[in-house]
Order: sequence, then structure tokens, then C-alpha cells
Amino acid sequence: MLTAMSLLICPPETPFAPHDARLSHSGKRYRCAVGRTGLIAEGEKCEGDGATPIGRYRLLSGFYRADRIARPLTAGLVMTPIQPGMGWQDDPASSRYNCLIPDGYPMEGEESFLRQDDRYDIIVVLDHNAAWPHPEARPPDVAVKPGGGSAIFLHVWNETDGKPTGTAGCVAMRQADLLAVLAQCATGAEIVIREA
Repeated sequence: MLTAMSLLICPPETPFAPHDARLSHSGKRYRCAVGRTGLIAEGEKCEGDGATPIGRYRLLSGFYRADRIARPLTAGLVMTPIQPGMGWQDDPASSRYNCLIPDGYPMEGEESFLRQDDRYDIIVVLDHNAAWPHPEARPPDVAVKPGGGSAIFLHVWNETDGKPTGTAGCVAMRQADLLAVLAQCATGAEIVIREA
């Protein structure tokens, strides 16, 4: 059962771009992509900067496209089918900033989970900046930093010419690799994002 992973940015001589990284656990290394501008200290993360925040984050829960893939197997991490109208609020002015947009929520200023590409066929929410993957409102005592970055996910990567493209701040992997990692993820699993 997987309780921790380590995301390592490659040494300068090996990456083809700032977003080229490796996720390692249990002696295995998987190629992955981070933000198109690379990594950034957690306290410096800003909405729209294209960087992945350094730090230790719990995997809170996941979502998947049931119309495209079978429910990903996990060792306890909750995976919920994506419904029409579901997305993530990324507007810093919203009271639901960095929260799940449940089925039927107005579609303004959020990232829709129903993408035409396959990037969000599997999504795992990381607990960066008080992320809230639940349909009910975030409790008022859970502090979020408006503009401090939202929608930091583990998801399927996009590739060009066989190479992964950078993300907006998420960690992305080949679907087969992501499924292999998720199969070992229990509730409370963590990902450590750091420079090598």
C-alpha cells in the first residue's frame, strides 16, 4: 500500500524542458510533467503562473470519466465518476475558490472536468491551498489564500511528438503509469514535490 511518493525534478543536463520530471516510489521511476515553468516554492505560487508548488501534499480524492474508462483501482483512495456540470472553481474572487463545482453548479470561472482531450479522464486532487473536493461548502475555518493557486491535480498528461507537455501547475503522467500508481494509493497517501 502506497503512503508516499516522491516527485523529483530531473538534473539540469537531462530534462528537455523545465517541466520534465520523474515520479518515484518503491524503487520505480515514472516520467511525468509538472508546470510549464517548472517548480516554485509553495508560498510563492500564484494563480496562472504555470508552476507546480513544492511541498508535501495529501491525495484527497479522485474523479474519473466513467464514459471513457473503468473505475481506477486504488487501495482505498475514493474515486468518483465525473458528472455533467462538474468542474473546479479557479476564480480567486469566488467564495468557492479552489473547490469542486458539483453537478449543476453554474459554469463560470471554473475548469470543466468534461474535457474533449483525455487529460481529465483521471484526476486526483492534491491538498494544496485548502483544496476542497467535496460537494458541500468548505467550512469557514478552513483558510484558503485567494490567488494562491487552485486545481493542483495529478492527472493524465498531454504529449507532443512523444514528449509530455507542461501543465498549468499540476503533475501529469501517462494514463497507464497513473493507473499503476493509483492501484497502490490508500486514503492519506502523500506526494512530495521537490527538486532533486
